[in-house]
Amino acid sequence: MSEQPHDLMKELDLLDPATVRLYLNDYSELFLRVGTEESGPVTARLSFPLSYPQEFVTLSLDGEEIGLIRKMRELDKQSRQVLGEELAWRHFVTRITAIHSIDVRHYVPHWDVETERGRHVFEMRSRRDLRVMDRRILVRDADGNRFEIAAIDDLDPASRQLIEGQI
Repeated sequence: MSEQPHDLMKELDLLDPATVRLYLNDYSELFLRVGTEESGPVTARLSFPLSYPQEFVTLSLDGEEIGLIRKMRELDKQSRQVLGEELAWRHFVTRITAIHSIDVRHYVPHWDVETERGRHVFEMRSRRDLRVMDRRILVRDADGNRFEIAAIDDLDPASRQLIEGQI
């Protein structure tokens, strides 16, 4: 007797993108309309922000999950834009465009970087706050701020050499 493989997708409360509308109310709170039912304010979170940044968006109301949006690109344009802005705010990440120096003092890495918002100096608690995924790197500083190097190959040679010494 062979067992059928378990399909986890059937257990998820997937929302039909054809009936979902997301919008901001007058107080800039995110609201959800599914058909004629309205809920809000709702909280949107990426279930897998690193591996699937445009998929598996959980919507919840008062801490209780309402449902899951499988793929943002299947939403209507306005809902997609509102949701994208909401997630960008929640998962705010500053992009590192160049690295001036990385010094380790008393086992604490000190970074001096150029970002899309200007020069920034920060400390990391430990090297565990640096995650490498293929050629993308995520860094969390001692204050919990998040930084991203979208592609190591896009950095200048000096910056690449500095980061490669850390990974």
